[in-house]
Amino acid sequence: MAKPTKPTAPDPALRSDPDTFSARLEDNILFWPTHLTYLDAGLDYMDTGLTDVVATALAGDLPALTGEAGKFVRVNAGETAAEFTADVAPLAGPTFTGVPTAPTAAVDTDTTQIATTAYVMARKTAPTAAAATNTTQIATTAYTRTAIPDVLNATGAAPMYACRAWVNFNGNGTVAIRASGNVSSITDNGAGDYTVNFATAMQDSSYCCQVTAGNADTPGSYSAVGWSAVYAVGSVRIGVSDNNTDTKLDQENVNVSIFR
Repeated sequence: MAKPTKPTAPDPALRSDPDTFSARLEDNILFWPTHLTYLDAGLDYMDTGLTDVVATALAGDLPALTGEAGKFVRVNAGETAAEFTADVAPLAGPTFTGVPTAPTAAVDTDTTQIATTAYVMARKTAPTAAAATNTTQIATTAYTRTAIPDVLNATGAAPMYACRAWVNFNGNGTVAIRASGNVSSITDNGAGDYTVNFATAMQDSSYCCQVTAGNADTPGSYSAVGWSAVYAVGSVRIGVSDNNTDTKLDQENVNVSIFR
């Protein structure tokens, strides 16, 4: 871009020279648009010049930009040139590799500061709360082993094992689940023959399956026996039979519970 030529300013209009005052005043007024155009061109010239200076200063120092989207520029280990790197964690949602470190907070720090392994090891022992405590105090293993049985009204030292799945369904006509836990659906395989499908699979098929059944409107008319036949991690096939004839039959109330 060529350097703009500075326009020549007209002679000043002087009241002391009435013969030239009017003409020179008009020349000065008409000069301003030309001067403004020159100033605008001058700014463009300076901007282009600065861009060229920066480009010249960086010529040969920056690597090619193609295929480097999202990366950062840094000086290489030899401090001889710039290079791109992806080994910089963003401020939002960083993913760290290797063994990142952080300052260890003081004991009893209760903020959003990162908890290092050193901090956790220093705080790994906590006081055990009194029985029936219901606050934000840390629950130690000693407290938990006492509190959970108390909540479940359990006594003695025998271990407890939770029910992993259960269902109460109507087995008459179109099968309908009344209530359930970790059961996604019931498959009707025929009279008195059902498959209970788990929402989340069991760890293996060595679980205990309890089945009870009966009709609410005909108590004592016959004895219905619940049984389980095919154990799988994702389901269990169960059935209901007449205890006297071994005939499979539908029942209004069928209850299944799984323990492991």
